[in-house]
Amino acid sequence: MSAETIHRQMNPNLIKNISNGLLRLFSKDITLTGEEFIPIEGPAIIAANHMGILEVLPPYIYSSQAPIIFTKRENLKIPLFGNLLKNFGAIPVNRGEVDRQALRTAITMLVNQKKILFTCPEGTRGRDIDHNRTKLKEAKSGIIYIAQKAANELNRPIPISPWAIWGTEGIFPEIDEPGPIKKRFTLHRDNVFVSVGPPIFIYPSDKKQTKENMQIQIDTVMKEIREMLPLKYHGFYAEK
Repeated sequence: MSAETIHRQMNPNLIKNISNGLLRLFSKDITLTGEEFIPIEGPAIIAANHMGILEVLPPYIYSSQAPIIFTKRENLKIPLFGNLLKNFGAIPVNRGEVDRQALRTAITMLVNQKKILFTCPEGTRGRDIDHNRTKLKEAKSGIIYIAQKAANELNRPIPISPWAIWGTEGIFPEIDEPGPIKKRFTLHRDNVFVSVGPPIFIYPSDKKQTKENMQIQIDTVMKEIREMLPLKYHGFYAEK
């Protein structure tokens, strides 16, 4: 299946309206700061923290074009939700391995279609050592690899736009969380905050990217996200 076949998205305005409606339905209010830093056009990558399942909506609402997202392949099999992800243009990913096909698809979308890619570099909402889902966790460097390959193929810098999103973490209950059953099944509407920072550019280079160097670069992106988040969310990237 070609990248073009996978990413035949529904009408961008319809995606924007659906996303806006869902986020307003499940939140009390939405506050946006840093609007001037939102990518105007692709190719570009949006990188955000990952606390809840609704962080995906603000980029669809505020970006100039409907971004592409990664999703674990199993999500596409979920009734209704899976179809929505396909219509939104999700790239299926095999969890627990380096999915080279997914990486190549993302690079192709950036290079050939000048898309905006939305990612959560932490990769998961899994608990940290304190069983906390909300604090920043160590990020994976896959988007640096993608940005570098795209920059080299296009011979132009690729911007990575850091987004801090909070207030989404408690909207949908986590039924496997410890605590009273009522709390675990209760929907919590909260104020949602979206803060966008200045882009970090990945420039064309003929030097081989090492794992260590890519980790340094993604940590730089995550520290920019940290600076926009309230202190209680800093987690792995708290200043030491």
